[in-house]
Amino acid sequence: MSDLTNMKIIEESFGPMEGKILLDVGCGSGALLKALIKRGAKVHGLDPEPSALEASRVRAPQAHLRQAGLEDAGFQAHMFDGIVILNSLHHVPREHMGRALDEALGMLKPSGVLVVIEPLARGDHFAVMQPLEDETDIRADAISALHAFVARHGLNALEREHDQVVELEDVDQLIRKVVAADPSRSSAVSEARPAMLGLFDKLGAVVPGGKKFNQPMASWVIRPLG
Repeated sequence: MSDLTNMKIIEESFGPMEGKILLDVGCGSGALLKALIKRGAKVHGLDPEPSALEASRVRAPQAHLRQAGLEDAGFQAHMFDGIVILNSLHHVPREHMGRALDEALGMLKPSGVLVVIEPLARGDHFAVMQPLEDETDIRADAISALHAFVARHGLNALEREHDQVVELEDVDQLIRKVVAADPSRSSAVSEARPAMLGLFDKLGAVVPGGKKFNQPMASWVIRPLG
């Protein structure tokens, strides 16, 4: 594995961001929106969950937010200099993944860049969340959809893997994050929490204020015109 991180890949892919129009797909709590705004980008955020948009609005008030999935976002064609799909493609329904990626391609300017970063179904972080929801199959489906998308359009794609370090105060912080990504998971928390706590204590490496976990990631940097 390399010394890449999610943010390094995004910075490397977009270059100087001052004035660029960027879209964060599945913007969640707004952490990436805030980071892109800090770098001078004009940022749009997209998420189907109202609670996620509320959090994004607090953290990144300058962002233009829209409640929708990527497959039906409704942005104009060739609008964005760059689009980031970070930890989000596997949350798109299987039957819509291909169309969602096609829509993203159509939203890019001719010189635009699409960055897709997906978690792999392995690593300590994955193991701890697995009792609450096992995403093995859906993560594999997302990667298959990406490969099919790249082949279908004959795209220039740089595919790599890296390890992302995730620091957590306690297991409940992880549970909150996992449920925020998909509120339907809340009904399974009480049953899954004891197993998650055991894995959290067993697998996490102690750091100041909590524990850290390894999450292997796969990234695709896609430039439509090569």
